[in-house]
Amino acid sequence: MTRDFLPTADVIALLSLIVALSAYVATIRLRLIDRIKNAQDEEKKKLKTTSRLLTLADAPLVVSGLLLFFYAFWNNTLGLWFFCAESPNWMLSWSIGLLTFALVVLVAHHMGAWWKSIQA
Repeated sequence: MTRDFLPTADVIALLSLIVALSAYVATIRLRLIDRIKNAQDEEKKKLKTTSRLLTLADAPLVVSGLLLFFYAFWNNTLGLWFFCAESPNWMLSWSIGLLTFALVVLVAHHMGAWWKSIQA
């Protein structure tokens, strides 16, 4: 992939989406932590498991955002120490791949929540 594939403005827009999704997941995790404090043993186990499963989406989002940040702002960050004209293209590829994985995990979480609400 080259810079022509995804212009810098689009990279920054994608970075904004990643930050927003990560904040969304963090909010859910904080709500779960509040509920864990007041829960009984069995419910506490389920909430802790759900919180851990959210990490499958959150960790790739954080790494994806970091890679995308360095890709977009290469000349102002890592490019000062590594003598390359442009940011490595693998950063964009890995960032999009990790974002895709995180989105699939979030969709699975939502489908699970929908299933639970239908059964209730």
